[in-house]
Amino acid sequence: MAAVRNLMMMGVFVELVIAGCPSTPPAACSQHSNCKCIDSGSFYFYRCGNLWCNNVCEGCHTNQIDSTGWTEKVAAQAALWVQAGDVEALSRAFSDVATEMADQKAEWLKRLNYFRWKQGVPYFKWQDNVAWAAWHCVTTQGFKHCNSYNDKPPNGPAGENIASGYASIEAASWAWYNEIKKCKKFPGCQQSDTGHFTAMSWRGAAQLGCWMTPDKLYNCHFKGDDKLDCTTPNMQGCYTQNINEPVHTLIDSNSWGPEKTMDATKPAVNCAHCITQDGISKDNCNPSGFPGDERCVCGPRSQDWTSNCWGGEETMNATKPAINCAHCITLDGIQKYNCNPSGFPGDERCVCGPRSQDWTSNCWGVDKTMNATKPAINCAHCITQDGIQKYNCNPSGFPGDERCVCGPRSQDWTSNCWGTQKTMDTIAI
Repeated sequence: MAAVRNLMMMGVFVELVIAGCPSTPPAACSQHSNCKCIDSGSFYFYRCGNLWCNNVCEGCHTNQIDSTGWTEKVAAQAALWVQAGDVEALSRAFSDVATEMADQKAEWLKRLNYFRWKQGVPYFKWQDNVAWAAWHCVTTQGFKHCNSYNDKPPNGPAGENIASGYASIEAASWAWYNEIKKCKKFPGCQQSDTGHFTAMSWRGAAQLGCWMTPDKLYNCHFKGDDKLDCTTPNMQGCYTQNINEPVHTLIDSNSWGPEKTMDATKPAVNCAHCITQDGISKDNCNPSGFPGDERCVCGPRSQDWTSNCWGGEETMNATKPAINCAHCITLDGIQKYNCNPSGFPGDERCVCGPRSQDWTSNCWGVDKTMNATKPAINCAHCITQDGIQKYNCNPSGFPGDERCVCGPRSQDWTSNCWGTQKTMDTIAI
């Protein structure tokens, strides 16, 4: 008999089946004909005629590979290739699968990264070896969770979502994410009925690999580091730092269900150079992928979505909004600098942060002072000694030192600074 042991994982017991076919097939095999146990090297499964079943002869399904080409020898070799992350060998042996996997990749990334955007966490990056691990799991186990938490690098450890009965990748993805409606507390949402949502939204797990079978079984693996730690989805003690409440729920124009596509139109804004909502200079940002959203995306935070952008041929003061957002007072009285004009038509407010109180019309440019004591040098805008653009630096505290301090490095002490009366394109950089 195969050895069996239990492992406490994510607060529940997971049964692990150690390699080695049992001498007597499980009772469930009696419901099928010609069942044979296939030992893949690290686990086993059953082939019953043209059906492929898991280690207890359940979750049976028709394999997507022609039965004439899927032999016990091929199955065992495929398992070894998957465990080694040998994508090249797998692609040669199963070229049709490789082609379909490449076709599915963009759809999986588009759907799942939409939810990563809603949660304000880093986007997934596709890993072919992780996708082949998901393929092998659903191919050999059907609609049943594999032991992905025990997968060795480069495939694991990884969290896993499975689904069945949905018409598309989009519909399955929404079914997983909609578990958010059951969350009782943020940050965290550590509950037994929200595991699909938390796995796909886990901040620390940014590597993705998925597979959808022809008979609509869905399997996705979400991987963090090469060891079980807080980057691994649904690990005990790690929920609070990895699962937060959504950061984009209030933007109605960018919220939709499966009936609306995510096909993007090219925005009017040039994303070569941008200022984020909290005043950080960014280069080579990406246009938003959402219809009608003419902002640029400069990072994973909500503040990194901005319309204060321009191309290489334009200066920073070339486009003037209806209201000057250089200096602002928020609704709750906080002083802010370098805010962004609202991106909504006819809205003459400035956006100084992610809170509702940060949307304000109490703003001005060069014609109003903020009652500040003026240092010998104005530190509103600076270029460090190694050419980095900085904002809102501090004057040096040393008598007679007319430099600005823009950070902890020696290069951050600079006299190449100016205030609002001088535009940023007057100094050659």
